[in-house]
Amino acid sequence: MSFDLFKYLTTLGFIYIYGRLVLHYGEVFWTYMWDEEIFWKSNLEKPRILFLLTGLGVMHLISFARTTIPPDNYTVQILLLLAFSSGFYLAVITWT
Repeated sequence: MSFDLFKYLTTLGFIYIYGRLVLHYGEVFWTYMWDEEIFWKSNLEKPRILFLLTGLGVMHLISFARTTIPPDNYTVQILLLLAFSSGFYLAVITWT
């Protein structure tokens, strides 16, 4: 049994970002699915969605790259962790 710190950090990062996403936009999605009246302009902020999608895209890309590219040395692991952290920062910066 091996302990992969990157796997656990990425899992916690995804849970945090998707949890915040559901808490903020869950009501909008719920009212859309039940065909209730939605005030789009007051419920959705387009720059926030852009930063969230960009950050999540980078996070998923780095997570996929980590599983497909076997890191041979610590430099590659550090670069992957820094790239994942930058995607996480892009997604978190929208909530502050």
